[in-house]
Amino acid sequence: MSYVPKRDRTSDFKGELDAYNRRFGFGICMYENNEKYVGHWKNGKRHGKGSYYYRDGSIYKGDWKDGKQNGRGVLKYINGQQYSGSWKKGKKSGIGTYKFIDGSTLTSRWEDDECMADSGIPVDFVDATSSKKEIARPEISKIIKKKGEKKREFFSKKNSKYVRKY
Repeated sequence: MSYVPKRDRTSDFKGELDAYNRRFGFGICMYENNEKYVGHWKNGKRHGKGSYYYRDGSIYKGDWKDGKQNGRGVLKYINGQQYSGSWKKGKKSGIGTYKFIDGSTLTSRWEDDECMADSGIPVDFVDATSSKKEIARPEISKIIKKKGEKKREFFSKKNSKYVRKY
């Protein structure tokens, strides 16, 4: 096993390097922020099958392309929720299933990390289940009012403390 040259001080890498000193083949990379990637590399980027372990305890296992989740994969959140499905350029995209804490699931089309209705409009998860029962706890999913409408920002980077975003 080889190590990454000293110029890359943001991580500790054990694995193969190509002729240009780029990560290649199978390797393990431990980042300074205590996150870890175990899997395949190509041209110095995560590429192929691999697992990424986030410092908050979330784990992504699946396909990678050019350093981003791409293809099929499963992201398990520390709070017990999980997304299983298609990814494109690091975002949920295509058909996927989201499993909630209470065990209920929602299978839908995703685009740019948002769950979409058939009309192409982002879906409110509670409304999408056709259930009056509150699926997501209020502290996980904040409801905000925008121009008199209710909008659930379940996957919002700024509003979600419990759902891992990239």
